[in-house]
Amino acid sequence: MSKGEYSHGAHVDNVIKQSKAKHGSRTILLEACRRADYGKPFSTFTKKQLHETTGLCDKTIREALRFLRAEGTLVPTQGFAGGKGVAVTYRLVAVGQGAQVTTSRTDRAGAVRAMRSRIMAENPRLTFGEAQAMAEKEAG
Repeated sequence: MSKGEYSHGAHVDNVIKQSKAKHGSRTILLEACRRADYGKPFSTFTKKQLHETTGLCDKTIREALRFLRAEGTLVPTQGFAGGKGVAVTYRLVAVGQGAQVTTSRTDRAGAVRAMRSRIMAENPRLTFGEAQAMAEKEAG
């Protein structure tokens, strides 16, 4: 294999080795790696699918996804605004591959805007500023 060629197995192994995920987070990471498209480091799933395949409760899945996003192992690339039953596509990144973990300011701003909208829809009594602060905290 040439230096620039992508190796799915090697990449997935590296992602798992570099992550500090434990317990539920590790279970979710292993499932994301199992679902990854061959030839590309992307994995698409819903929280319901994770629940069905792993048996973990919704709270554990949410916390695990939050941990893996914060760690930089799972980087949302599509569908991150979320919603019930919406599949999200994540990029699997080996921690420490800094250049691949970064997201542009416009991508982050769009993700924060989408999260703020979702938070305001779920909690209509929140002010815009409160929802913005919650969205920024959730986005990391």
